[in-house]
Amino acid sequence: MAAGRQQVPQIGGRCFLTVQAGLYKGKYPTRMEDVKDDLWAFAHPMRKGALLPLYREMAVTLLCEEQSCHLFAHATVVRSDMTGTVPLLWVRPEGNVERIQRRRFVRVPCLLDMMAFCLDFEEKNPLKGRWFAGKAADISLGGIRFRCSRSAAFGEEDELFLRLALSEPFWVVTKVIRRSDLPDDVCEAGLEFQALPRVVEKALLDFIRRQELQKR
Repeated sequence: MAAGRQQVPQIGGRCFLTVQAGLYKGKYPTRMEDVKDDLWAFAHPMRKGALLPLYREMAVTLLCEEQSCHLFAHATVVRSDMTGTVPLLWVRPEGNVERIQRRRFVRVPCLLDMMAFCLDFEEKNPLKGRWFAGKAADISLGGIRFRCSRSAAFGEEDELFLRLALSEPFWVVTKVIRRSDLPDDVCEAGLEFQALPRVVEKALLDFIRRQELQKR
């Protein structure tokens, strides 16, 4: 069933498209560009400077940011359109469009110990990748503000494989959105979760709620 008009994301709004399986599994930023009948058009997501390979009938999920809440939808890729100034990806939303309260994405301070491994460094330099230690300065269901030594070999747009200790150890893939140097040989990185598994999402949501209760 197509989404109702009252549940169409705002044109120009920031969105995230998630591929949940396959070689290009991950979460990619995009922007809502157009609506036509029961189809939505987004700026075609990018991966490392190139258009993300997305094929007809591929299943994706969409999270669109709105002022009062977020909209979440499952969708199927219909076609790519390269004729305009902005390359477009047309998708057909499937089922109901869910409204998700922004509160779910609240960021809480923490001091979680983590281990990280740069998948991109290993791809470029086989057998030379190393695990390195770091700490989470704060965390949300969307990502982590991560601190570690400046010597850690990773850069913006790289993917880090993290060992995240919550109620039990979990392993998740994140994408480096930004990296900056701090005093005392420390670097700070903004990491975005890629296709967060439901079991990890539940454990993380429980952790966030406990941290919020401690602040009251």
